[in-house]
Amino acid sequence: MIPITEIPEFIHAFAGTPALKMNSAQRRHLEEYLTGLIVCDNHTVAGMNDLFTGHRDQSAKNNFMTDAPWDDKKLEKVRNELIRQAIDKNRISRGALIFDDTLLHKTRKEIAYTGTFYDHCSSSYVYAQQIVTSHFVCRDFHVPLDFEIYQKAEQIDDKDFMTKIELFKALFEKAKKRQVPIEIALMDSWFLCKETADFFEEKNHFPYIAAAKSNLLMYTRTADMSLSEYAASLPAKAFKKIELELSQGHKRPFWYFTKCVKLKTIGKVRLVITYEADRKREKSEPKFMVTNQVAWEIRRILKEYSQRWCIERFYQESKQHLGLESCELRKPLGIQRHFRMVFLADTLLQLNAMVGTLTRWFKTNVKSLSGKCNIVKNQVVRSFISWTLKQSHLHQEVDDILEMAFLPQKQLRFTLVE
Repeated sequence: MIPITEIPEFIHAFAGTPALKMNSAQRRHLEEYLTGLIVCDNHTVAGMNDLFTGHRDQSAKNNFMTDAPWDDKKLEKVRNELIRQAIDKNRISRGALIFDDTLLHKTRKEIAYTGTFYDHCSSSYVYAQQIVTSHFVCRDFHVPLDFEIYQKAEQIDDKDFMTKIELFKALFEKAKKRQVPIEIALMDSWFLCKETADFFEEKNHFPYIAAAKSNLLMYTRTADMSLSEYAASLPAKAFKKIELELSQGHKRPFWYFTKCVKLKTIGKVRLVITYEADRKREKSEPKFMVTNQVAWEIRRILKEYSQRWCIERFYQESKQHLGLESCELRKPLGIQRHFRMVFLADTLLQLNAMVGTLTRWFKTNVKSLSGKCNIVKNQVVRSFISWTLKQSHLHQEVDDILEMAFLPQKQLRFTLVE
């Protein structure tokens, strides 16, 4: 990675927001940390700090994240105002609230919030941090909202322990306080239980769609049976074909069956069973989803739930491109602030990545996080080229310019004096 000589315009504009009430040193650290998350390959504090021209010692930036008394709530308030402005600008009147959790793998046991968790992807226990997050999505517009860090009962005091379902409820309440236009909740099968179903009923029958596990029991006229058993008992003619338009104009065919049923632990719901249409039924596993909106038609249910892929993509891309999993800070406050910075970096990229001098060189339909990070990286390259040309008027030798670019501020001052 080449040295970073200039902060991208949209990050500089955000850090200069008066409502943040940060001093000049704090603004500089905020700008550099956000820029580092977006453009650097090494997302540790030292790795990001060393890439800035004339950088100071990394301990100052580490202190900014773990101990400095700046107001985290003000940062979230300004980010939320940006989200609401973007919602108004795009005339979004309704959207979905997505819930999910993910594991952030770790190796050092001295890092806060770490523990041993079961990883369903690898079917093994791993040492990691676990966070539960919420996201707002409306078609192609999607931003992360909030997070909660899950800890097992043995990791913390009993009075502070919260189950993941309780964390999910807390995230729902936080989302409502943000005053974004949420009209439906989407979640995977882990969060579907009697407690969450009752919670949405208490919220005036708030609409939700959730994936369902195949072993959930449902009432029938003869005997109780699991969803998988029920799906296997249905004749082929009970399924109908539907072609659903997903994101970016892609169309995908499904075989579906839907019926209002009564689940043993949840109550009355509309059940949807789907198979991929390009596979034979006997060679593919059915997928189940349920909703408390029994009057909704099938196309709306499938279209709404298809938006849940946004949170899966966020986890994948933010781990790869924004350092969600790379944090090596040990203190609880530093870890929380790192997560907030990742959420902020993603939000700024979603809303402002096309602002700047390189806009005319790129198509405005760049939607992936990696594509937007590449745009910012190209802005960094452009600023480095510009900086190099300016320095060439003062330093004739290439080695002198490279020395200025890579040396820290203390050594740079000593070298230039000599």
